[in-house]
Amino acid sequence: MIQFSLASKITMSCAHDHYNGPVLVVIIYTDQNCKDKNFLIMALKDRFGKLSKQFEVEIRQSNFNTLVKLRKSLFNFSSIEDVYGWWDKYGNPIKKK
Repeated sequence: MIQFSLASKITMSCAHDHYNGPVLVVIIYTDQNCKDKNFLIMALKDRFGKLSKQFEVEIRQSNFNTLVKLRKSLFNFSSIEDVYGWWDKYGNPIKKK
């Protein structure tokens, strides 16, 4: 949601000022919840390799308590299938492609 709000404000500001040049937009997430979710995604990628985009989206949309439980279980998993199984049981169902 932050991205869309920011893009909208920038577009409106450029239109208001009649600016037609290039624009560089950077979003820096400072919210601790965003940092924790990205850290968990990086840890999963480091351990198991590539994650599905759908799984990453579901992690980012999940509540914090579910992610804390997943983080605590991280060392119990021996494969990405174990992670998906845990997620099916305790998190959001993953739609595998």
